[in-house]
Amino acid sequence: MSCHNPTARRGELSLAAFEIARADEHAEVAEKMIRKLRAGMMPPPGARPPDPAAVAAIVEALESRIDRAASARPNPGSRPFQR
Repeated sequence: MSCHNPTARRGELSLAAFEIARADEHAEVAEKMIRKLRAGMMPPPGARPPDPAAVAAIVEALESRIDRAASARPNPGSRPFQR
């Protein structure tokens, strides 16, 4: 990780301690990663891209982990007002 490490912190993000198995603990970061990987924004232009199957596997692992956690602990939000 030459971009998202504790020293470089590109995008104000370090993924050094990020674990896919615990992605639900950092769901906002995982969602950002999913969006950027799906859009082909990561890795950035000029960097050697990983195998598309590897990217798909990472996205699937992230999505399934945060989806399982969300279904186990649903949070519908709050009702802002009463009619």
